[in-house]
Amino acid sequence: MKEMVWVGDQFSSPEDFRVWEAENQHRILSPSRISAISSCPRKYKHQYIDIIRKKDKPSYMSAGGLIHTGIDHWTVTGDIDGAIEEMRATDYPDPGPDSDFLRSPALEIVVRNYADHWTKHGAYEPLLVEFDDLNLGSVLAARWRTTEDGKIILAESPLMMIIDDLIITGVPDAPVKNHSGNNLVMDHKSTSGYISGYWKGKYKISDQFRIYDVMLTELLGVPFQGTVLDAIYMGRYATSTTSKATKFDRDEYDYDATMLDETKKNARSWLKQINGFKADDYFPQSTGMYCGGCFFMDICKEPVWAREVPMDSEKGDPRSILDPR
Repeated sequence: MKEMVWVGDQFSSPEDFRVWEAENQHRILSPSRISAISSCPRKYKHQYIDIIRKKDKPSYMSAGGLIHTGIDHWTVTGDIDGAIEEMRATDYPDPGPDSDFLRSPALEIVVRNYADHWTKHGAYEPLLVEFDDLNLGSVLAARWRTTEDGKIILAESPLMMIIDDLIITGVPDAPVKNHSGNNLVMDHKSTSGYISGYWKGKYKISDQFRIYDVMLTELLGVPFQGTVLDAIYMGRYATSTTSKATKFDRDEYDYDATMLDETKKNARSWLKQINGFKADDYFPQSTGMYCGGCFFMDICKEPVWAREVPMDSEKGDPRSILDPR
């Protein structure tokens, strides 16, 4: 696979886009930004204004990223051995003595089992398109991977678009076509807990999925009105041959055009809230259930006068969508 960096005609170079992107951070929305502001405005401030980051990701997040790497390679190429090599070439921290099931050899087995399972039980076809098929008038910048013969790989390609009055950025996991010919966005979600109806239920109404549908509909000029939740169990019994735990599952969620219009209205409303908090110079805390497991708990639990960036975190700079992930 090769890589192509593309910026709109309004920018003279990728560097020119990076300058504009840094100056307009407060205008840019993404699924992760919307998730942060909707769950806790203070979390949004720490994450996207103060840009406080953990120096080291939690083990389960690093493990999910490694699985994602292998599945992405296999989905696009169909080459499982190449997918494993891609995983082995990825810098992956040791998860610790109590997490053998998150070590890279165990995660390689999960990805091999994933490929074997979906080869037998039916796979979706990844979307590869010609460059001329893209509606570039709405694209501000993108970093696309391409096949050797020049086709655009839409999977895992960072994209920033202007849609109506909204600037939206995102990285759809895997745009696909199902057996009925419908265009869908497949999103890989790994869990160290069991794949259950309760766990899957939180994704049924998802701005993340619907935003991806809005972006790809605009980009390709064909309807995307659904998502495939691609569930991967990577917990303690993921490699067990006797466990009856569900290892892999896929649920399709369909959205009609009115729901996608509503998603854009949601985005405008969240942007208004962000601008309101900025104008007040105060981002309130949503204390309670949203605090559980939050990276910024160590800051928020301290008295106002005692708050500082924890030793295991650091302040960073905004990341460009043109930077390698």
